[in-house]
Amino acid sequence: MMPKPKKNILICPLDWGLGHATRMVPVIKEIKEQGANVILAADNGPLDFLLRYFPNEKILKLRGFSPNYPLKGSMSWKIVRSIPQIIHKSRIARKSIRKIIREYKIDAIISDNRYELSGMGVPTVFVTHQLNIQTSGLQKLIKPLINVIINNMIDAFDEVWVPDSSDHRLSGNLSKTNKFITKLHFIDILSRFSSVNVKSKTDLPILV
Repeated sequence: MMPKPKKNILICPLDWGLGHATRMVPVIKEIKEQGANVILAADNGPLDFLLRYFPNEKILKLRGFSPNYPLKGSMSWKIVRSIPQIIHKSRIARKSIRKIIREYKIDAIISDNRYELSGMGVPTVFVTHQLNIQTSGLQKLIKPLINVIINNMIDAFDEVWVPDSSDHRLSGNLSKTNKFITKLHFIDILSRFSSVNVKSKTDLPILV
């Protein structure tokens, strides 16, 4: 009997810093251990990190929107002013993803905080701990609207994975949500580090 072909899983972390890429490391390892092929797509720092960490994997460049963090003022308002550029970059990314799906016969997509990757014709998973965006000052007035919009975008994915425990011990109010989002799963904290037992005078675990 012919062996079943391996599934091809595309993983796309957001390129706003390295955190989204680094927490995908245990996910990537788990998928490989389960016998699937992994294709990675990223840009900027996350792309460089993945190239170093997984030199033997197929890694593609997927352009995204990288904000310039303001020295003064609100990051939220900075993002609001950048919405036209974000929409433009999102359309380009979706076009690239469709091409990747066809070329590499992708069976599923895991998106870490890339909101634009739902509805691509294959099962999609959204990874985030930001289900309840926190605001301050005058922005509190539009916080409900912001969260309705974001939750609506998140719910367009087939599954939502929250890298925290169900008691929100790491992300606090950020990962607290109402029943608006369906297919929500708390998958516990993700880290590329693992603890090992080392005999020492202090009996402290060492991260490797």
